[in-house]
Amino acid sequence: DAPRARDHIAAAVIGNKVVLAGGRRSSAKTKQVMSLTESNVDVFDFSTNKWKSAPKSGHIPTMRAGASAVNLNGKAVILGGESGVQVPAHNEVEAFDPESMTWTKLPAMKTTRHGTGAGVINGRIYNACLINDINSKY
Repeated sequence: DAPRARDHIAAAVIGNKVVLAGGRRSSAKTKQVMSLTESNVDVFDFSTNKWKSAPKSGHIPTMRAGASAVNLNGKAVILGGESGVQVPAHNEVEAFDPESMTWTKLPAMKTTRHGTGAGVINGRIYNACLINDINSKY
């Protein structure tokens, strides 16, 4: 079991570890669907079968949920996301090093995104968003 419950989390596999960053504890009952974002970062090590939580200094710099995550050069890169404090979606990009439990701020995306997938091709991160155009021909 992970150290804390949350939804809309960003996850990336780095070697023999999985990094969980961001997310939220949504509560429709209390009408706190977007506001309970999570700052903790948890790392599961498949070789030891144990969780390790980042110290407070290693918490995600931009709290958000619904972000994309990829492994780029051994770092968990977290892109975009959503939160109750920012409309529209986030464009922040930050990289987490699971060895040092530290973050590096990267250049922001040109367009805000949340709830999308991302991938790495030839060392470049691609983050796409489907725009539903009802006038399109298929």
